[in-house]
Amino acid sequence: MVSSALEQSAFSAQERDTTQRAALISAVLAAEAEGPLADANRFPADVGQINLHLRADGIDGPRPVVFRWTHRGHAALIEGVLTPGETLALANSFPIDPERVGPWRVEILGAPTSGAEPAVLFEREFEVFVPSH
Repeated sequence: MVSSALEQSAFSAQERDTTQRAALISAVLAAEAEGPLADANRFPADVGQINLHLRADGIDGPRPVVFRWTHRGHAALIEGVLTPGETLALANSFPIDPERVGPWRVEILGAPTSGAEPAVLFEREFEVFVPSH
């Protein structure tokens, strides 16, 4: 059974000030790339990859973004596009090295404006763990 707190976190978004119209982002982190999705905040180390499914409301058209996947201070940046839509869609996937257990964070960064740091449009933390046998 999924707790109501987890259900809430699956669809919570953190809006930030940007020069473009703010997006309301709904997200699911899942081991599944397609089909029925199981939102999670913990993944076994042998998951292979984690898939970020998004729905972006309140934007007029595609918007360039950067997905930042961070583990223990080491970040990988992946360019992508935030597109408006009426349903969740796979936006980005990240391969998980089974040796990189512990806390992780995925963020969606907007385009930088006038030399400033890019705005964080969305962020979510999750954990990769070694299952006990």
